[in-house]
Amino acid sequence: MIVVPSEGKQTHNESEFIDLLKTLDSSLQGTIAADSAHFKKFTPIGFEEFVYDSMCASALGTQFEGNVEYISGQRFPDIVARIIKNGGFGLEVKATSKGKWVTTGNSIFESTRVSDVDRIYLCMGQLIDPGAFKIRSYDECLSDIKITHSPRYTIDMCLESGSTIFDKLRTSYDHLRLSKNPLKEFKKHYREHVLKEGEAVWWLDGGKIDEDTSELDFTKLIHFNVLPPSKKSLLMAKMFFLFPEVLEDKNQSKYYRCVEWLLSQGILNHAMRDTFSAGGKVNFNFHDNLHRIPKVLYRLYTKRDEIMRFFRNPKPHEHEVREYWNYTSGNMHTSSLLLFWKRKVVQILKGNESVQRPVVPVSSLIDEWFKT
Repeated sequence: MIVVPSEGKQTHNESEFIDLLKTLDSSLQGTIAADSAHFKKFTPIGFEEFVYDSMCASALGTQFEGNVEYISGQRFPDIVARIIKNGGFGLEVKATSKGKWVTTGNSIFESTRVSDVDRIYLCMGQLIDPGAFKIRSYDECLSDIKITHSPRYTIDMCLESGSTIFDKLRTSYDHLRLSKNPLKEFKKHYREHVLKEGEAVWWLDGGKIDEDTSELDFTKLIHFNVLPPSKKSLLMAKMFFLFPEVLEDKNQSKYYRCVEWLLSQGILNHAMRDTFSAGGKVNFNFHDNLHRIPKVLYRLYTKRDEIMRFFRNPKPHEHEVREYWNYTSGNMHTSSLLLFWKRKVVQILKGNESVQRPVVPVSSLIDEWFKT
C-alpha cells in the first residue's frame, strides 16, 4: 500500500517518481498475491535487494530507466532514482519480522544522506506470512526520537496526518535536517511537553561531536575522578557559574542539574556532594577577621578566577545562561551578568544555615571575590 503527499506538498518532478512508486506498489502486491510467504524468505538485506530489483523493473519504459541506483551500506537512503543529473528521489527500505509498523529510523543528523536527493520515501516490509508492506513519504511517518548510539527518529507507518514529531515541534522536516543544531528544537519540546518535574534526559544538552560525521557520541562516558586536575577544576568553575544552587544547604535536588549537565558532556560523577562539599568547614580570614565557612563556599573562592573568565567572555555560554538561569534580558554584558549571578548567590548563601550568616558577611565576601 502506498500513501502519497497531496499535490501541494510535492516537489518538482515528484509526480513522475510517485508514478514509479505506484508501479512498484503494484509489483510488490502481485508478489504477495502469488505467494503470501514470499517475504518471509528474505533477510532485511535480501528484502532491500528485492525492492531494488523490483524498482528497476518498474522503471522500464520511464524516465527513470537505467537511473535507479542501489546505495545501501552506510548511506541514506538505500535506493536513489534520478531523472536529471545531480537531482533525484530516494527510497529507504526497512524490514521487520514482526507484525508491527513501528521501528527505529535513521539519525536525526542525516550526515550520511546522499547530497542530491530531494524527497525521500520509505518502504517497510513485514517479513512474515502473509507478507505486507507500506510505502510512505519518510517525513510523514516520523513520530518521535529515541536514543541508540545517537538520536534517531521513530518510524510509525500508520501515523495519522498531523501527528509527526515536526507537527509537535511546529516546524518542518526540511527545516530540521538543514539546521546546524537540530537537537535544540527537540530539547525545547522535551523540556516543555514531555519531561515531568525532576526528570531529565542527559543527551538533550550535547554530547561530544565527531567532526567527521557531525553526529554526537552518546556511548562514551568518562568518570569525573579520572580527569586531569585542570579539567576538573574548570568543570567545577563552570558548574558554580551555571548552577549556583550547589551552594544551598538542605536542598536534596541541588546537584540534579549538575549531574545532567556533566552527562551531556560525556562525564559521570556519582559523588557530586563530595566534589563540592566534602570537608566540613574551614577557617577563612577576611579583613583580619577569622570566619568558619563551609567547604563549598571555600571552593567557590578558589575557583573565582576561572569563574570570572566565563563572565568576561560570556558569548560562548549565552544559550546555557539563558536556559539555566532563566535569563531573559537582552543585556549580555559582563557587568549585568555578574550582578544577576551575585544577587542569586548572596540570596542562596543567606538561606544557608551552615554559613552562619550573623557572623559571615556573605554580601561583602561575594563582592570582594567577584569584581569586574
